[in-house]
Amino acid sequence: LDGAFKINIDHHHSNSPYADINWIDPAAPAVGEMVFDLRHALGIRPTPEIAENLYCAIASDTGSFQFSNTTPRALAAATELARLGANPTGVAEKLYFNNSPEKILLLGRVLTTLTMNGRGTIAIISMFKSDTEALRLKEVDTEDMTTLARSIKGVEMVMFFKEMAPETFRVSLRSKGNANAALVAEHFGGGGHIHASGFTVYGPYERLIREIPATVEGLLD
Repeated sequence: LDGAFKINIDHHHSNSPYADINWIDPAAPAVGEMVFDLRHALGIRPTPEIAENLYCAIASDTGSFQFSNTTPRALAAATELARLGANPTGVAEKLYFNNSPEKILLLGRVLTTLTMNGRGTIAIISMFKSDTEALRLKEVDTEDMTTLARSIKGVEMVMFFKEMAPETFRVSLRSKGNANAALVAEHFGGGGHIHASGFTVYGPYERLIREIPATVEGLLD
């Protein structure tokens, strides 16, 4: 892309403006909503296919309209996109009811690693390359595996350790309430949203699984 005119549209507050035009709106729940507003300003009427893609972006970034970023603005955009041809039932089928047997087997393995901090506010789960390789899955197949751990009563944050290479772990954070996942991720050199962020750490798993959650607990106090 060297020499190309670049436009950067994002809603992550950690985004570094790098393009010729940068539109960064951390208050927007999804880039899909920002593009929805942009097409309105340009006077463009989306086709049903475009409407469904934008609806999908908003639905996925708001956790199917369950997360705290589900604003009246997001709901209004989703309603208008449904009027323009988006199929909410079809989107839900593709996003949430389209799992393979291998993914469910992997979820079972991940849940067996569940541990909690002493106060029951942090849930920690882990996944290893041997599991994904045995089931022929990729990291993208694990994006929603924090959902069950996040549903535990009293849990404010879920930490999902994913082995990417020997002694290399990507840690996905999902939080609720006042627990700021973005603040935690930035402490470790990562970034993201208030309730969905991540970072990468290096070292032996046994040490990381002991030290990182303890540090996170201190950051949340």
